[in-house]
Amino acid sequence: MKNSIITICFLSLLSCKSQTEKKLQEVYSFPNELKEVSGMMYDSNSNLLFVLEDSGNKNILFGLDSTGEIKSQVLIKEVHNHDWEALTKDEKGDFYIGDFGNNKNERTDLSIYKIANADLQKKEAAVLQTTSFFYPEQKKFPPKNTELFFDAESFIVHKEYFYVFTKNRSKGFDGTFYVYKIPNKPGKFEAKRIATLKSCNHYRHCAITDAALSPDGKTIALLSSSRVWLISDFENDVFTEKNIQMYDLNHTSQKESIVFRDEQTLWISDEVKKKEGGKLYRITLTDLKGKP
Repeated sequence: MKNSIITICFLSLLSCKSQTEKKLQEVYSFPNELKEVSGMMYDSNSNLLFVLEDSGNKNILFGLDSTGEIKSQVLIKEVHNHDWEALTKDEKGDFYIGDFGNNKNERTDLSIYKIANADLQKKEAAVLQTTSFFYPEQKKFPPKNTELFFDAESFIVHKEYFYVFTKNRSKGFDGTFYVYKIPNKPGKFEAKRIATLKSCNHYRHCAITDAALSPDGKTIALLSSSRVWLISDFENDVFTEKNIQMYDLNHTSQKESIVFRDEQTLWISDEVKKKEGGKLYRITLTDLKGKP
């Protein structure tokens, strides 16, 4: 399949959905020990929001209740938190940890770890499956600073595959990022690039920091520090400007995580930076789109 080069939406285009007022509501502040939440996923069996932290933190999933109190800590055995950047789940409720943070574009050990849902009720969990992968377009580790396209903080699992959305760290950032497809199987795989996309051209506002799939599997949400993109009608790996829309949150912080709480509600979190952030927020799709 040829890569489809797409411009999702620039700030000046009329198709961008940016309203003057949003209703991003604070749900709670994370406990003080969770300052760098980089991925989260809701577990309906335990009614807990599980979160993880990124590079330099423990290899633990933390389960939080509706008030933000830590009710569970699951140590993931025999793996290292090199740079855990994302958390997602499949239709059965099993979790997947994305250990593919790659700020300097120099890693050769990118991995996804599968955790059984039943193990979320325990104090320790073993990895059921390890999926390792590499980007075939990357020839140097690291590449030159104008070609730093191989970091990632975002993925979903859909049917039999993982979909990874990269984070562009290149000098001269223009919003370009890639979508890669990887089999949801144990082993090491060549990631297949299925789309080349553009968000917008300001790094702080346009670099993709997380992704989420709606419970019905029909909508993908992408996150940045101040925006959300909604992708629909992507069956058969079709990503076009017609099925991607950008929405401005009118709220800028170091947002790192997004998840669908239900079909109509998004939960978004940010990391602590300069004594700000470290909170969980909610917004409905109706409010996000600015509909009455």
